[in-house]
Amino acid sequence: MRTGLRVVTLLSIAALLAVSCGGSSNPARLTGGTATFAEQPDTKPNYIFPLTSGGYFSVANLSQFQFLMYRPLYWFGNNGQVKLNSSLSLAEDPVYSSDGKMVTIKMKPWKWSDGQPITSRDVQFWINMLKANKDHWAAYAPGGFPDNVVGASYPDAQTVILTLDKQYGSYFFTYNELSQISPMPQHVWDKTSDSGSVGDFDMQSEASAKAVYKYLDGQSKSVGTYDNNPLWQVVDGPWKLKHMTTDGNVKFVPNTSYSGPVKPTLAEFDLVPYTTDTAEFNVVRSGGVDYGYIPTQDVAERGALTKYGFQPWVGWSINYFQINYTNDQNK
Repeated sequence: MRTGLRVVTLLSIAALLAVSCGGSSNPARLTGGTATFAEQPDTKPNYIFPLTSGGYFSVANLSQFQFLMYRPLYWFGNNGQVKLNSSLSLAEDPVYSSDGKMVTIKMKPWKWSDGQPITSRDVQFWINMLKANKDHWAAYAPGGFPDNVVGASYPDAQTVILTLDKQYGSYFFTYNELSQISPMPQHVWDKTSDSGSVGDFDMQSEASAKAVYKYLDGQSKSVGTYDNNPLWQVVDGPWKLKHMTTDGNVKFVPNTSYSGPVKPTLAEFDLVPYTTDTAEFNVVRSGGVDYGYIPTQDVAERGALTKYGFQPWVGWSINYFQINYTNDQNK
């Protein structure tokens, strides 16, 4: 059921129609219905575990998939600006000591979808797992997080205190290091097999933490089991996984227990895969997807797409030309 949905989900046309009809630039959010999002070719999500290795570390897996279900400790991006978004973060703004060598984090009283609170133990679980499995974390850089954390304490369920190896600027450490933390549901994931019970394996030894990682990594690579795997049913983000196939069809439904301030109003949000740009654009021409894209080679047809509004799709990359300075023609 997508009747009337396109005007709401496509921001630019929603704003335009609101202005022409009543002068408001903030149209009402739609309640119910399904929104569809076109995946680019060969960008289907295929890894759900937040401690992601290099082979799976992509926008398709992180920003367009994992983050909908598993929120990082601190959320960045506020009204188009690159800045800490305190309201969407799982913790209060970090507090640094005067010498810049210690940071205190206070968790908000938010909950997992099964009703259990998100606590400092879930942050500890992430840190312990990362320390034991740094070679599997795509964002790891020697000397960076977690190497620069020489001590960690968890005095209560809401407090994390990190001792750093030297003085750091609060802006740098929050934006570059604390931004990497993703609390994980320790009460569900701290196990080494399907039949095994949940324990404190991440705290026992590096070997046991590696065993937990091996188990979770293996489960995450089994995309066809996501629908019914109890590991992935407990989330803290605004969406829960309803259905997913190995070819990239993904259906999300709202996490009705989401503690954050911006809750879903749609009944469902779907990611739709395409094998080629041509296949995707044929669907756009027919108006068969709510949020799609115009391939570069088809930009000239923009004027014919009367059912859509348009926004620039800013890439998550830096494009450059490698100049051959040894070529005499460049001198």
